[in-house]
Amino acid sequence: SARATSSAAGKNINTSEAAVKVANAQIEAAKVNVWKTSQDLQRYANLVKDNSITKQQYDNAVAAKQSADAQLKVLIDTRNQISQQYGVVNSQTLATSEQIGVASSIAKQREVDVENAKLNLSYTVITASQDGFVSKIPIQKGQFLQAGAQLFSLVLNKDKWIIANFKETQLSKMVEGQKVEVEIDA
Repeated sequence: SARATSSAAGKNINTSEAAVKVANAQIEAAKVNVWKTSQDLQRYANLVKDNSITKQQYDNAVAAKQSADAQLKVLIDTRNQISQQYGVVNSQTLATSEQIGVASSIAKQREVDVENAKLNLSYTVITASQDGFVSKIPIQKGQFLQAGAQLFSLVLNKDKWIIANFKETQLSKMVEGQKVEVEIDA
């Protein structure tokens, strides 16, 4: 939004500058027309005194001069309005520039927020260091956990293992690393 506003403001300034230039060019053309009609009117004034031209031709020259003067006045008024609008556009652009600065800051903050969210999302994937089977899962879906909490047990699939419940009287005969013979009745 900030980028679009900035682009639109720049285009408004360019349009206003172009309109002022066009108005100035039209004023210059109108000034030339006023000068020409003034010269023509002076010539016709001398000719009408000598009765070399008709009164109608002289009246047409007067009307052309008045029309040229009026057109010049209208163009000057138009240019003044355009200049005022250009001033307004410039002040709005300055205000917009400030808003763009604020919006850009907010946009950068949102980009940081997105990156932070991506990082937090990456923490939701748990990867085991070795292949195996998950067992004894005491957590529920959606449950919040504290850092370092045990989530489950991982049983490696390289080695076979057996859970056995021995009687206390049998433990005195067992030694760590002792070989055993297992018989499965299944």
